[in-house]
Amino acid sequence: MQNNINRDTANTNLIAKENLLERLLIESGCALCSMVMDYEFNFIAQLQNKIANDEPVRIKIAEQGGFCDYHFRKLKRIAGGKTFIVFLKTIIEVFYYKRVNKCFN
Repeated sequence: MQNNINRDTANTNLIAKENLLERLLIESGCALCSMVMDYEFNFIAQLQNKIANDEPVRIKIAEQGGFCDYHFRKLKRIAGGKTFIVFLKTIIEVFYYKRVNKCFN
């Protein structure tokens, strides 16, 4: 099992190095910034899918306070209107639930 993990890590590192070298040759500007922005976009795109389709994920994110302003705006640009509305509704419900429970406890 450990060998598989090490092999997977090595493969991931090799892919990252090849990707960085490819970007250095092709793109203008900072290749690292480009990779970080791509990773961030891909992660938010995957996350918005989870937010749209997985209520426990939505609730967990809302309970943790959602996202910072910067990433909330990024999510808004990437996510569809329905996803964004469902997420906002969950944030409001969690906030209201915490507030009501705080008043009665």
